[in-house]
Amino acid sequence: MEEQVETMTNVPVPEQVPQRNPGWFRTGDRRINREGRPRGSSKGSSEAADRAPAADRLMLLVLSGPHLAFRLSHPKARWAVNLPKDFEIVSCRFDPVRQNLVLVIRSKEFRRIARGAAIPVFRAEWYGRGWERR
Repeated sequence: MEEQVETMTNVPVPEQVPQRNPGWFRTGDRRINREGRPRGSSKGSSEAADRAPAADRLMLLVLSGPHLAFRLSHPKARWAVNLPKDFEIVSCRFDPVRQNLVLVIRSKEFRRIARGAAIPVFRAEWYGRGWERR
């Protein structure tokens, strides 16, 4: 019996190679989407960021960079006169391509939109001295 054990331990065991699975991805595989999204989904742009995270009453308020700078630095700068009284800022982001600050605002007066739907743009009416005249 000891002889069998010795002969079995001296015999090299062939390395087991895992079976290939056609679902595994490998370098250079054409099925890999380099952009990191499922095929057919929308591009990762500002439009994708302007989608409702949940069903809610949301709108976008877009402020240009110069307009915002003038508003922050002048006490008598223009202001929006048609914003609802109950509006609240839910989130904001800066759009570096267009040099705009995009605010997502919520109000009970806005139309309810579904989750994942594009958030409509709020058309603000401005009153007061503007930076455009300078």
